[in-house]
Amino acid sequence: MKSPPLTKPPRQVHAALLKVYPQPAGEMVAFERQEATGQQPCRLETLNMLGQKLYDQPIKEGTNTVSHLPAGQHFYRLWRDEGIVEVGKVVVVK
Repeated sequence: MKSPPLTKPPRQVHAALLKVYPQPAGEMVAFERQEATGQQPCRLETLNMLGQKLYDQPIKEGTNTVSHLPAGQHFYRLWRDEGIVEVGKVVVVK
């Protein structure tokens, strides 16, 4: 018997809302919000491979940079009032 998934997958509201570069990243990762002006406020979270939150801040339209991530693989989540709207992975090498 197949067991049900532990969590519900994020709902895809739009095509990619964030452009993340460079991949792999070095000292700085750019998260470019691709939406038109006037959209809902969003929050960006980054988590390490253990699920520990490393960054959690509002994200504005345009390019937002994060520079304190340690080397390794990280996940990011973009949140709105209705929940998670985008997830992805970024690799940091130093």
